[in-house]
Amino acid sequence: MNKELELWRLKEILQKYLTVLERKRTLKTMKDIMRNYLNNKITHNQAANRLFYEIDINYIFSLCGLSESELKDFKNVGDSKKEDFIISDCYYAIKQLAEEPRFSTTDVEIQYFYECLNGERIYDLNEKYRIIQEFYNG
Repeated sequence: MNKELELWRLKEILQKYLTVLERKRTLKTMKDIMRNYLNNKITHNQAANRLFYEIDINYIFSLCGLSESELKDFKNVGDSKKEDFIISDCYYAIKQLAEEPRFSTTDVEIQYFYECLNGERIYDLNEKYRIIQEFYNG
């Protein structure tokens, strides 16, 4: 019985470790894609293609979603859930670079995510929406 418990604990520790590694790999890949896109080294289609081929969509799907009340009060959401949401939101922003222009992510949005993921600014959902709105309103 003790061996089963030990194996279960080991499996749990290994799963947490693998999740941390996947998070780091995903963040590194996203930053690299955005940096290359913003520096005009890759096109919007190439950015989306890299995303599809280099990031595990199952990992993105595994990230916890936020409820409507959590989205409204984002500042009080736990750090882990915030990071999950930012990774997921960023994934879909990069993905949408290759969609029709009317649905496409703006360069200012990509710049915003890049700065957030590099610690240059703190992600704020309302600020993101404001920046996008300013872009469209000129």
